[in-house]
Amino acid sequence: MARFVSGDVILWQITSQPAGHPEAVPILAADFEPGGGLRHVSFALPHRVVTAKEVCMHRAVGRLKPEKLTHIRERVCAIIRQG
Repeated sequence: MARFVSGDVILWQITSQPAGHPEAVPILAADFEPGGGLRHVSFALPHRVVTAKEVCMHRAVGRLKPEKLTHIRERVCAIIRQG
């Protein structure tokens, strides 16, 4: 979601089970740049945001297209604004 000079990243949880998560945003194969993707249709959970050190990330499965990334970021911001 976001990288900082300090090596920290802000991430949101991704799951293949959307049940019980009304804020879940679908992530489809078509939402990835060429060469990337997940094995199953998955869902970003914009209400489950965490921070971590980038060195803790072991691998990347792909890069979301800018329009999908923007949509999820907007959902995160909307949830924060709601309080």
